[in-house]
Amino acid sequence: MVKDDVMESVVHVSGNREIFNSSAVSIFLVYNPETNMPRYNGQGYLYACLDAGIMTGMLGVVAEMNDLSLCSIGEMQPQMNQYIPLPSNHKLIHSIELGYKKESNIKSNVPIIESKEESKPKFKKVERRMYGQ
Repeated sequence: MVKDDVMESVVHVSGNREIFNSSAVSIFLVYNPETNMPRYNGQGYLYACLDAGIMTGMLGVVAEMNDLSLCSIGEMQPQMNQYIPLPSNHKLIHSIELGYKKESNIKSNVPIIESKEESKPKFKKVERRMYGQ
């Protein structure tokens, strides 16, 4: 589905081009309404958006575990169609840029602050009673 050309930053709005240029991977979540519209009608698009959010969240968790970072990208320029020609009924739902964290942001370089015992909140023990007793 993707052409052999290397995608250029012009597919992004101007505010996202720097992120695109510094990322390692671009991820595009595309919705094909033929997969769930017959069963869910108009709700199918809503479910696709929910699934895209879940996938983005999980990718974010896995990225963090591997000292990577991702950035959700909102709008794409129409020039994207020359690199990824989608069928007319398919819809780009979400775009993500994935890459290495800046050196200063990597967890291993952040000092760990030890918690002090006295700073923990104190809780009073309360006796549990059944309703009506």
